[in-house]
Amino acid sequence: MPYFASVQQPGRSPNEQRYLAGQFQNVLNEYLGALGQQAQAGTPLSEFTSFQDYLAPNRLGARFSALSPLVAGRGTRRFAPPTRFLTSF
Repeated sequence: MPYFASVQQPGRSPNEQRYLAGQFQNVLNEYLGALGQQAQAGTPLSEFTSFQDYLAPNRLGARFSALSPLVAGRGTRRFAPPTRFLTSF
């Protein structure tokens, strides 16, 4: 499954989809680093991990769930904005 198809799977929140769509270059760089490690370890080319296998179903979800609620857009501020009391003295 291509990267952007896995980002838009049903059940992902709009915030999660937006975050993961912006993370493509980072995920690709991590994958290329993993390929380099496999090459240094002497793994035969036929046994290299494909990008599709690297994107295991839980890898992207775990990446988003590791974010703090504020960064992930799950903060409570937008549901409970700060209250201001306007009083005249």
